[in-house]
Amino acid sequence: MGHEVSRLMRIGYGPLELPRSIKRGKFEALTPGQTRLIYRAGGLQPPLAMYKNKRRKNIKK
Repeated sequence: MGHEVSRLMRIGYGPLELPRSIKRGKFEALTPGQTRLIYRAGGLQPPLAMYKNKRRKNIKK
């Protein structure tokens, strides 16, 4: 296009939007829901362990 790029800024990965508060070289852990979303976006089945942990939290005694 004839334009020079001086810097690029990543604003998301697949269906996830990255928070602007993350500084260069830092990270935030994904929630289980975000992790499942990334797996599905890639056409993969999330590991069963992710579903088992979710079910355990919802079980009432």
